[in-house]
Amino acid sequence: MTDFDDLVSAERRGIDAQATADGRRRAAEASEHELWARDEQAAWRAAIDHMNGLFADSLRHLRDARVAPLPTLESRKPRPFQSVDRVVITGHRWQFGSFALDGDGRVYLAAGVTTLIPKHPNDLATDPFIRKQLRKARLRTGLKADDQVIWTGTETLRTPLVLDPAKAVQTGRIHCFGKANDGTPLLLSHDPNGRPEELEPYLARTVARRVEENRRR
Repeated sequence: MTDFDDLVSAERRGIDAQATADGRRRAAEASEHELWARDEQAAWRAAIDHMNGLFADSLRHLRDARVAPLPTLESRKPRPFQSVDRVVITGHRWQFGSFALDGDGRVYLAAGVTTLIPKHPNDLATDPFIRKQLRKARLRTGLKADDQVIWTGTETLRTPLVLDPAKAVQTGRIHCFGKANDGTPLLLSHDPNGRPEELEPYLARTVARRVEENRRR
């Protein structure tokens, strides 16, 4: 064996040793990440439990104060010989800015709040006949023209949000909800430069305002 052969063998031994060290490092990093993900998922699960408790308490205060939720409406295919879609009430929700809650405490994306019948007639339709039919379809719900309603015209608005701790570990948030390092539930801003806000005082402030507004009516 020549000196060159010895050099090649030494280099190969070095490569093998480095590969072994790299494998051990990757295995250690994977194990460390797995432990972190497990702890983070547990922290998210605790934060979500806290959120659900806050949602339940908020609804209790609103119900006790007789703050009525808003009806959610959908347009469905017209019956035979009808010229416009039917309008049906599918549920009721309380709006909380970025999100809404139904009576079971399920969370939804917030939707726009409008009156049942727009103040400007042409907002329904330009054709007078169709406009009249649309107005009748909405009033058949039993609601009044100036009642506030929530339209849920897309599947996204109709489907409750899934507060999944495993997904939260991957994305660092659940829709508009986050958590601080100490596990405190946060309400995240839609503005990328906006600061998160603690969910508990936000809910307390919103509920108190709704109760007071309802008392003054």
